[in-house]
Parts: sequence; structure tokens; C-alpha cells
Amino acid sequence: MRIFNNVRNGFIVLSYVVCLCVIGARAVALSIKADSYDDLISQQATTINRAKQVSTSSKTSYSEKNTDERRDAMNYALDIDQDIYVVNSGDVFSVRIWKQGLESSEYQAAVINGKIFLEMIGEIDVAGLSLRQAVEKISKNYAERFKQFNVYVTLSYMRMYNVLVAGQVQSPGYYAATPMTRLMDIVNMAGGILPTGSKRSATIADKDGKSTVFDLFKFGDSGDASQNPLISEQNSVFIPVRFGVATVKGDAIKPGECEIVEGDNLYSLKDCFIDIAPQGHRGRILLKRPSALATSGEGRYTIVPLTWDGFNGETGRNTLLTDGDILEIGGPAESEFVIINGHVNSPGQYYFMKGMRVSDLLNSAGGMKIVNMDQDTIADTRLSARQASAASISGVYKLLINRVDRQSGEINTILIDLTSLLVLGDNEKDIELMPGDVLSVSANLDVVYVHGFVARPGFFPYDPSYTVRDFIFSAGGPTRDGDIGRSKLSRNVKTRTAELDEKLEPGDSIYVAADVKSSMKNNLSFVSNLITFYLMIDRIWD
Repeated sequence: MRIFNNVRNGFIVLSYVVCLCVIGARAVALSIKADSYDDLISQQATTINRAKQVSTSSKTSYSEKNTDERRDAMNYALDIDQDIYVVNSGDVFSVRIWKQGLESSEYQAAVINGKIFLEMIGEIDVAGLSLRQAVEKISKNYAERFKQFNVYVTLSYMRMYNVLVAGQVQSPGYYAATPMTRLMDIVNMAGGILPTGSKRSATIADKDGKSTVFDLFKFGDSGDASQNPLISEQNSVFIPVRFGVATVKGDAIKPGECEIVEGDNLYSLKDCFIDIAPQGHRGRILLKRPSALATSGEGRYTIVPLTWDGFNGETGRNTLLTDGDILEIGGPAESEFVIINGHVNSPGQYYFMKGMRVSDLLNSAGGMKIVNMDQDTIADTRLSARQASAASISGVYKLLINRVDRQSGEINTILIDLTSLLVLGDNEKDIELMPGDVLSVSANLDVVYVHGFVARPGFFPYDPSYTVRDFIFSAGGPTRDGDIGRSKLSRNVKTRTAELDEKLEPGDSIYVAADVKSSMKNNLSFVSNLITFYLMIDRIWD
């Protein structure tokens, strides 16, 4: 019995000792946890205060305008793409809890080491989640704990970090960025790219030194968002010196300077100038390349003639560009165009293309202007060749074509009945044009056309009492080089020598030819100048 009592007493004493150890260990654990909680609360408060200070501070390295814009963007993250934004340490959330009839409670919690501490909930791991996923996870935890309450979670402040922008920018240095800052944003914070900098070779380097090149020209010109990526933590941006510039001149939709990068071919310029203008000459394109043999004048270029097919084909894709290259589109020789004037929507000079017909040129000139016969006015309305009604043009339009005879040098006149061509579909009237043709569309058949060596060539109202001589002097009379006695009369496609006192008919055409004596005088002058030039050269060589 005595031994049993001793064992019992020993067991009781041991139990007391174990209880005291457990209570002590629990107290130590609670103390440690309390210290950790205090540290966590302190870290959250520090992070939240820092975020507020950064978002409201005006002491930044970029302009006040950028500061205001960024501050607005940060407040409650109105413009954030919740599926792109990835949550990480430094982000600050706002949590609002309320119930109908009760006062709402709102507080802020910062992400520390990838975790967020929520009041009455505890720690939740949110690192690597998208903003949408993080909000849903936080809301779900509160909904499970407080089923009768409503919860609203939003991002109060985005985390911020410094990004180095270097190279060819106005103000190199470090700039504050957020996870929603893109390449163009950070470049603009640095004042933009210098004229010597490359928009097409903007480089982003990550923390491991891996570099990726982006083309900001494509982003700005065509809106290619893939060339304007988000800037992440520990990224740096570098704008290098541009490789070179090529210039596009002439009949391009967007002529001007085009930045080129090493390896660009001639065809790649199409991304810059887009295409040849509607009136552009597709048969005459020149590549002018700087030559090391000359430093001034046209001789400092090596000229490479091209065609549009060659540009788009093998030649364009195999010809590498160099700094200073010039691509000239258009600029035809004098015999490579036709002219249309009168009652068309877009009169002017157009490039001649083999096989071009009257209807082709009328379409290129925007069609004819509709004549309102009742009001005797012209409406600026495009007239479709096949859709025009007979009533709108019948007896109203005519076309005169002046064509130079290559053998004699004289100008022949061809009269086209546009009513037959456009309304009745008489394709025989749709004649093929020649280089140098001049087309005149008249909106009234009661006219006489006077041209050639006269002071004011053009259409004149028909007067049955007028003679050939009267109409010539209505056009200001012959010029100094014109000979009224060598006038030609064209009627119904037939041309003959005009009698000065004969009466005319509506639609007739009078051509005043050059004075033979004046022509001979000009020819003798040319020969005399040629002989003088030859004698001077001969004297120099002697």
C-alpha cells in the first residue's frame, strides 16, 4: 500500500510538471505568433503608406501631366485588365464588408511575400494569380465565413517599381512603372525617342540579360499591340541608334522618310508607303542609291530602273536597302501621259498605259459631271457609264480628242459621240488612246472648239452667223507663231483646210497651225546655235 501511494503521488507530480511545460510552450508560441502578427501588421501598414505616398507624390522624374494621368489610372484600378494583371508583393487591396441595416466596415490589406493577411480570416496565398482570380479567392473566403454579409474586393494601389530607360531617348534614367505600363508608356516618360534613335529596334532586357526587340513603328502605324508589350519587374529598356533611312518620293500613298533596319529589302518599304497612289505610274520606278564616286549633284547616285512587278517580285525581295536610298515612283517622260479636261469630276494629267481606252480614262477621271439642262448648271455628281439614263446625257456631252501626228507633227481632232458610247453601248466609239492624247469633254453640243496656235484655245458658243475667222478671233486670234491662213476644219472625224469666210456647224473644230516662216526661223536659229556650239568646242580642243 505504501508503495502504491508513492507511485500515485509521483504520477500526480509528473502530471503537474507536464501541464506546466505545455502551458509554457503554448505561451511562448502565442508570444511568437503575436510578434509575427505585429510584424505582419507593421509590414502591411508600411506597404500601404508607401503605395499612397507614391501614387499622390508629384516629385517624380516625369512631367506633371504624366503624374496626373498615372494617379488617375491607379485609383481603384479602373483601367486594369483583370485577366492580364498578375498579383504580387506590393499590391494593396481594399475590402469592404456590409449588411443591410448595419454600418459597413472597410480596410486595406497589402500583399507581403506573395500572401495577404485578411482580418478575421488569416493569411491567403495570392502570388501568381491574376487580379480576377485573387479577387474571387478573397471574396470566397469571406463568403464562407460571413454568409449573411456582402463583400466587395478591389485593387486600391498597383505595386510600383523602377525601370531603366537608356539609349537614344530625351532623358535617360529610371522611371516608376506598374504592371500595366507598356513599352510606349515608359519611352514617353523618358521624353520620347530622339531623331537618331530607332523606333523599329526598341529592346527590352529581362533580369537574366535576355533581350527581345520590338517594332514601335508597327505599333504606331498599324496598331500591332504585340509590338507594345507590358513592362515587368527588373526589365530595362534600350533604344539603339537607327541603322538608316530610305526616302520614298513621288506617287505613293504615304511618301516620306522610312526607317530601315539591317536586312530590310526593297519590298519591305511597302510597309511604310503602303502602295502606289491611284494615279501613280506603275511602269516607271527608280531606285537611287548613294554612290561613293561622287559627292554632289545627280551623279552622286547610282540609278536602278524598276517596274512595279519587279518591285513586288524577285528583284524587290533580293535587293537589300542601304542608308540614304531613294525610291522614286512616277515622273514619266512627256509622251507617257494623256490629259482630260472639261466636264469630268477630276480633270488633269493621267499616266498612259498600253491598251487604255476612252472609257478607262473617263473612269480614272471620276466620271462625267451631270448637266441639269433645266437650270443650265453642272452638279458635281459622278456619272456611271452603264447606269446613266439616256435623258441625262442625250444630246448633252461630246468628246474631242486632239492627237499629234508623229510623222507631220500636226494635230488631228477626233469627235466622239458619248451618247452612243455611254448609253447605247457602242464599243466602236471606245477607241484606244495614244500617248500624248488630249481629251476635252463638252457639256453642250452647241459649241465650236478652237485650238492650236491661238491666244485662248477652248470651247465657244455656236453662233450661226459666225465664220471661221470670227471664231478664231473669239479665241483671241492667232499667236505670234500662228498662221490663220493654215487653219484646219474638223467635222465628223474628217479634217480639211478651212475657208476663213465659211460658216460652221455645231460641234466643228478649228485648228490654227503654226506659221511656216516662224517654224523655218526657229529651225534656222536652232541650226545656227548648234554650229556656234560646235565651233566653240573645236576652238577649246585646239
